[in-house]
Amino acid sequence: MIIGNAYKKQMPQQQNGSKQVIDEMNKVNERLTKARDLLLSKDIDPIDYRTIKTECEINSFVLKQN
Repeated sequence: MIIGNAYKKQMPQQQNGSKQVIDEMNKVNERLTKARDLLLSKDIDPIDYRTIKTECEINSFVLKQN
């Protein structure tokens, strides 16, 4: 009974944390997509795109570790 209560209390917190990670991953992917579009339309240069892509890769890696 005690284990069941502890489990029930912990599950919503884990689900909320998972949703936050998924939301952050989506934001990172959207930023990378926008940067790619800007590169293709020549609104940013390749160096700026590479900087944004590297930042997104780092953020994605960190989020996956959590």
